[in-house]
Amino acid sequence: MKESCVNEKQRKAVLTSRVLGALVLGGLWSVGTFTNPVEARDYSDLQDLGKVTLVEEKKEPVVAEPVATEEPVYAGGQVSRQSTIGMLGKKDFLDVPFNVTSITEETIANQQATSIIDVTANDPSVTDLTLSGASNAWSIRGFKTTQQDVQLNGIYGVAPRYYTGVEYLENVEILKGPSAMLSGMAPNDTVGGVINYVTKHAGPEDKNTVTLTYGEGHQFTQQLDMSRRFNDGKYGVRLNVLNRGAQEDAYKGESNSANTVTLGLDAKGERWRSSLDMGYIYNDIEDPQYQVTMSQSTANKLTSLPSVADDAKFGAPGTYRTLTEKFFLWKGEYDLNDNWTAWAAFGMRNTSQDGLSNRFLLNNVNGNAKVSYVHNRQINKAISSEVGVRGHVKTGSLDHELSIAASQVRYKVLEDKPTVSDTYTTSIYNPKWQSFTDGSYGPYLIRDNRIQQSIGINDIITTADKKWNFIVGGRVQNVKDTSYSYSGTKVKSTTTYDETAFTPTFGIVHKLNDRTSLYANYAQALSLGDTAPSGTENSGEVFAPYKTKQYEVGAKFDFGKIATTISAFTMKNPSFITTDDNYYALAGEQRNRGIELSVFGEPREGTRILGGVTFLDAKYITLASTYANYEGNQATGVPRWSGVIGVEQDIKSVDGLSVNTRLTYNGKAYVNMANTLSTSPWVRWDLGARYKFNWNQTPLTVRANVYNVLDTVKWRALQGSTTNAIYLGKGRTFTLSVSADF
Repeated sequence: MKESCVNEKQRKAVLTSRVLGALVLGGLWSVGTFTNPVEARDYSDLQDLGKVTLVEEKKEPVVAEPVATEEPVYAGGQVSRQSTIGMLGKKDFLDVPFNVTSITEETIANQQATSIIDVTANDPSVTDLTLSGASNAWSIRGFKTTQQDVQLNGIYGVAPRYYTGVEYLENVEILKGPSAMLSGMAPNDTVGGVINYVTKHAGPEDKNTVTLTYGEGHQFTQQLDMSRRFNDGKYGVRLNVLNRGAQEDAYKGESNSANTVTLGLDAKGERWRSSLDMGYIYNDIEDPQYQVTMSQSTANKLTSLPSVADDAKFGAPGTYRTLTEKFFLWKGEYDLNDNWTAWAAFGMRNTSQDGLSNRFLLNNVNGNAKVSYVHNRQINKAISSEVGVRGHVKTGSLDHELSIAASQVRYKVLEDKPTVSDTYTTSIYNPKWQSFTDGSYGPYLIRDNRIQQSIGINDIITTADKKWNFIVGGRVQNVKDTSYSYSGTKVKSTTTYDETAFTPTFGIVHKLNDRTSLYANYAQALSLGDTAPSGTENSGEVFAPYKTKQYEVGAKFDFGKIATTISAFTMKNPSFITTDDNYYALAGEQRNRGIELSVFGEPREGTRILGGVTFLDAKYITLASTYANYEGNQATGVPRWSGVIGVEQDIKSVDGLSVNTRLTYNGKAYVNMANTLSTSPWVRWDLGARYKFNWNQTPLTVRANVYNVLDTVKWRALQGSTTNAIYLGKGRTFTLSVSADF
């Protein structure tokens, strides 16, 4: 009998291995293939031999932890203690010289967040610049970024390029400040910070959660979140499926449908760990909202922003964005010995997009506007890879955690741009839309082929008493880019770019005690250099990648139940402009200086807080030519003050009931570089509640949220030195959901 039980267990183990193998192979076949690492754990000190050497002392073997081990969270469960700091790996927030916040899956679920914008709303250093469901954007420390520069499990190029849904995410990590040394150059020149998606994997307990949601307009969404662990926890599977019908969303006349399937697999052995994430996304947005742009002269003549209805629409009927995204990421690491770990990562993404959008240009102060159209069909592909090694050596009394990594991201863009005719005039106060003629489709032609590759090395030096950490590192980044122009379907010309840059980073952390640390850093971000346009004296000159530089100091306090970070920073971001003597050069510069205060935790049982405040002084320090008169002015679209505070309270008299509220404030922001036209300050008030109970032995959670309770819809300003663009904020919305755990 005993022997038959053993055979049965062996049979199940073999069957499970085959099933997981089939899932992996199926993912490789359907999505595409490639990887990135599970970060190495902290290792013990090495024996002091008075010189650089590996430890010879015999140590107890390190027990391998599963990839899916739940993240250590801070009191209250809203923020994770650890974050992925690029090639440094997973680190506690007190141990790194950077300002980083990691929002947990629990917070995402309780706030009923549907997109990354809903999650970043908890961080005062992040400003929402979203126009519609088809145009999500935000800024970090006053510099704009988009979904295209988001990392997936620490790797660029693999995350969905346009879709911003968060249903498959366990954590959202927000690192403020440049990170070229830590993670390499961002694909689309993000310099203010980086957002990293941490995907869901199976936890120690089986999960079967079905969630039905109605709201954010009239959208009805169904979601399945299911996970299992097999073979005594060695293998894990987590499946997320989401379906959203084509109903009107929170923007007038706009519909947003989505179908997504994501799968997270993980496995562990005695000395190795591995994970595999793959996903399929279909997203269709019809009749999206759009921005209003204006020329410098029009913006400078306006004395106030146009007064329009709260539900005004500047996206033309018949416009749309339809996309299909497939992504795949494998990560693995292997303990070479008790002190050194090697990792590898390979990933792939394929994005197919068909979009018809319109431009709404305000022509003059009387409200006359011009509508034009742009049709873009695009296939965007990326393949990412990374290999590295991390381990410990000792010199005298100093411990060194060394990391060496090499990475490469290959991008290829194929486009078809049908010509759209029928540009017409209308009024911003009462837009009248006319029909238009769309061009015929042609073949997809390659437009851009880029390779970004780099090698980075970093050393975390720790003193014997563990009170001082010094971070010294650098990365050599090479960018090879070839762009194509056509005459019909024949290549007319190509432009080749091949430049290299080095980005160092220095950091220091001094731990006054186990709960207080002081830190400072110097970091850089890289942006792709331009080519001097025709008509300038240096026409055709190719510029190397240019650098945004940051200096930052701060302090972190962990009071056990509540934690706070305060930081002060200055960032200088150069820009290309044509000088007075007609040379195209890095002759412009924007300087952003700021002070940030963030707070999170559970100061008393049942009371949780999350938020902070940011002061940001963003100015044009150096300009030339036609913009010289704007030197010293505040940068467009950047409010001086922004803040958010969320409070959640358990109601002790009603078991399972919690209520929450959140206040968000943004100060005025200038629309034009002359600083003569600005948006008004605005406050958003959100309210919510959730109730957990059992019904027929089935755990249920009902959540209800009202966003922008006071329905304060106001003009907001977009960022960019010559943008002169405004858009309407989102009005009052509500969301109601029921989750059942079977």
